[in-house]
Amino acid sequence: MLSARNFAFFAMTLALGCRGPVDQKDDTGAPPPDDTGEAGDTEDTGSASDTDDTEEPKVAAVEEFGLGTPTYEVFATASEDLSTPRDLAFHPDRDELWVLSRYGEGSWGAGNTTIFFEPLAGLDFENFADSFGYHFMAHPSALAFGAAEYEGSSEINFATCQESRNDYNGNYAPDDFMGPSLWSSDLEIYAMVNQGWGSSLGGSHLDMLHQSPLCMGIEHDSANVYWVTDGSNGNIVRYDFVLDHGPGHDDHSDGIVRRYLDASFTRVADVPSHLAFDGDSGWLYYADTGTGTIKRLDTLSGTSAGNMSPYGESLAEYTRWNGATVETFASDMSAPSGLLLNDGRLFVSDYSTGEIIAFDTEDGAELARIQTEAQGVTGLDMSSAGEIFFVDMDAEQVVRVVPEN
Repeated sequence: MLSARNFAFFAMTLALGCRGPVDQKDDTGAPPPDDTGEAGDTEDTGSASDTDDTEEPKVAAVEEFGLGTPTYEVFATASEDLSTPRDLAFHPDRDELWVLSRYGEGSWGAGNTTIFFEPLAGLDFENFADSFGYHFMAHPSALAFGAAEYEGSSEINFATCQESRNDYNGNYAPDDFMGPSLWSSDLEIYAMVNQGWGSSLGGSHLDMLHQSPLCMGIEHDSANVYWVTDGSNGNIVRYDFVLDHGPGHDDHSDGIVRRYLDASFTRVADVPSHLAFDGDSGWLYYADTGTGTIKRLDTLSGTSAGNMSPYGESLAEYTRWNGATVETFASDMSAPSGLLLNDGRLFVSDYSTGEIIAFDTEDGAELARIQTEAQGVTGLDMSSAGEIFFVDMDAEQVVRVVPEN
């Protein structure tokens, strides 16, 4: 039974446009099917290249690992407010490391971010959690920094992806009205404006589109365009928020969503499946965790195959795309999760084994691999000093890879 406080809280959520699909449904009144149907098998099931198994790994080419055995320095733990951390990213314009946790303090499965200021100098940090995160950041799996929130702004947006079916941490029946959210990294806006029980607006989020429940990863493309691994429908989806609606509002009518049917994806519950985008080549790499492979989608390929009916919201475009080029780039991993592109190399973390593996993006050859001490390594990023940081989700730690040269 709901307490009086929780009843008031629930009543307030019903008044918000982003609570769920109240005013508009698709033609059937049900979520979009896994559908999308069989769209022709254009996926290349072979690897990006057939390398000689006897070839010695090019260890010297992977400076991030060093020439010897690297050491692993624990940078942050649960004592720095990490609570099942799942991803991390260095802010592109400020000396900050943002760590995304699946859980915040007592907020119905809402996530939070722990921000480390001047992370290479010390552990000055602050925890941020939006009071409306129970919907807009429910069980987040990943974050990605993007572009300025509006033309001429010096601030940078970021987006999060939510492993949720919109059930308010099991308190209500899931309605699948869920997808990626857009936020400002301006710390006078994020988790600061429209907060608390008395607000008639939906917290500080800038936008949200709702066609991908159980979203397992997110990566920035350009402007307000992001790619996600859609765990509910089993493919890759391109989201364009276009212009955000401002903090707390709910106008999604300019949103553009394109579902790539050929880019198959298999979710593993509770294990994030991250992506990495190469803007020079147009290749989007993604962890297909359930099949133990890394795949890549040529984002410059494919054509629209017609409209789809969006679930619960009006969009400027919701289309299915066929005929895209998809390749299996690397295989024979246990549960690939984190991805990081740097200088022609793709780094992949294997959640199950604790390994981080480096591949050459030109020919797909494995260059080297290291065995970390992680219990469950997920998100990866690189500091301004060129060192790899990773999340050990199960140990609730952030760890720095210190190469031995």
